[in-house]
Amino acid sequence: MLTTAAALMALPPLRFASAVSPMPAFDLIAKQRSLSLLPDAGATPIWGYADQWPLVLRTRRGETFRANLHNELTEHSTIHWHGIRLPMAMDGVPYMTQPPVEPGQSFAYEFTPPDAGTFFFHPHCDTVTQLGRGLAGALIVEDPAEQALFAADLVCAIKDWQINPDGSFGTFMTAKGAARAGTFGNLETANALPLAEMLAPSGGWVRLRVLNLDSSRIAVLNLAGAEGRIIATDGNPLPPVPVKGWRLGPAMRV
Repeated sequence: MLTTAAALMALPPLRFASAVSPMPAFDLIAKQRSLSLLPDAGATPIWGYADQWPLVLRTRRGETFRANLHNELTEHSTIHWHGIRLPMAMDGVPYMTQPPVEPGQSFAYEFTPPDAGTFFFHPHCDTVTQLGRGLAGALIVEDPAEQALFAADLVCAIKDWQINPDGSFGTFMTAKGAARAGTFGNLETANALPLAEMLAPSGGWVRLRVLNLDSSRIAVLNLAGAEGRIIATDGNPLPPVPVKGWRLGPAMRV
């Protein structure tokens, strides 16, 4: 749910860094973390790159992006930058584009995104389990000329979780699910909440970036009580179309 409030009218538009300032490197520490997904259960031992979920990184089109992966998991991993046009050596596919990053090791990713858009990153090692535990994040590539049009730029990450009543993880993949549309989670969330509420200034354009970070669920997007248009999908701009029954499959963004 996107909530606007008249009391927020005095808030200034989001400010974005000057194009002349260099972007610092991000340190992404892959390890087990705690996240409260069920209100009446213990914390869930998710895997993440930072304490917040979803993790949202922002960079600028045409500028060098750097991220250092530090693997503190119990198994090897990589980072695949989904949808980004980049050098093959930075694509994060183990044994094909790079050696897997073993526990205790690090790897430096560096590339220059040529396109603005909404992208995400995730491992390509034991993907069902690592992504199922939450190891993913959003990468927003900004175009300063576009960002000046919006009073707010918000991110909404859709993901199912397979959670037991005590907060522990259930089974990430079943034989029945693998033979059909996938193994669905039993807890549907947006930004790790059953109902995500985001505030934005009244009277201005709001850009809402929706990412389907689930491996099975197909989301259907609609708007109630507001008008909106889809202006890009999977990092590609398109002529504005109404938000009405738009299907968002796994790994898709809009």
